[in-house]
Amino acid sequence: MRAVYAARRETLLRHLTDAFGQWVEPIPSIAGLHLSAFASRSADVPALIDLARRHDVGMFVLRGLYIGTPARHGFAFGYGAINERAIGEAFTRLRKAWPARLGG
Repeated sequence: MRAVYAARRETLLRHLTDAFGQWVEPIPSIAGLHLSAFASRSADVPALIDLARRHDVGMFVLRGLYIGTPARHGFAFGYGAINERAIGEAFTRLRKAWPARLGG
């Protein structure tokens, strides 16, 4: 299973950086079944999460994973229950859902 999850993580990271690399900064992690990324300062993260969910893409606001006051805002993507093909399909929907809404 370790190889399966590693492949999912790499697929998710590749799609995230290819599609939105100019607006997000992946947070390094070697454990867990999620990938987190900081968003550009001007991004309206709650609105982006809402748009993603309307396009059937499950993700979370990074703020909900902090203990205390978050230093930066961003996203958390789970990959434990989604296969590589579905990750690609989700990013196709995100590209449509997030037109220039990430800021700069």
